[in-house]
Amino acid sequence: MNNTTNMLLRLLISYGISDKERFTGAFEKVFGEMFEDPEKAEQTGEFLMDQLRQAKEELTMSMLLNRMASSNAKGNEELTKAIQDLTAELSKFNKNLEKKETK
Repeated sequence: MNNTTNMLLRLLISYGISDKERFTGAFEKVFGEMFEDPEKAEQTGEFLMDQLRQAKEELTMSMLLNRMASSNAKGNEELTKAIQDLTAELSKFNKNLEKKETK
């Protein structure tokens, strides 16, 4: 999942979590007819709120892991470049030594 989609989902979930009463009320309106017992509808709404919280946490962790992976990749690229530069300099040094030894 790309970072923009991840951020939008977290924003929507955060909004839903922040206005719990409105979310639960909307749930009861939409699904209340399916439940004869309003208490059962409320329990299901609570369950959905918990699931939304977990989804938000998972999205946050996913975003953090993606950021860490991309920063590690950048660090690896920099390390690889530094090793290549060092190898090139050592080759030049060895060639200069060989030239001095043959003189």
